[in-house]
Amino acid sequence: MEMLTKPTTAQRTKIQYNLRIEPELMDWLKELGREYERPVNYLINHAVKQMKDEIESAKA
Repeated sequence: MEMLTKPTTAQRTKIQYNLRIEPELMDWLKELGREYERPVNYLINHAVKQMKDEIESAKA
């Protein structure tokens, strides 16, 4: 996983979305969150951004 950073002020206007996630993935995310001292929501957003970047760069 790439380096985790704090969000900037411009990124704080976000849309709330309820997410159903497998229990074992949630447990893993909570453990990772404790390790990186970040909330689970941050880790999910970070992973989706990485996936978006990978998909977009593959199309180019």
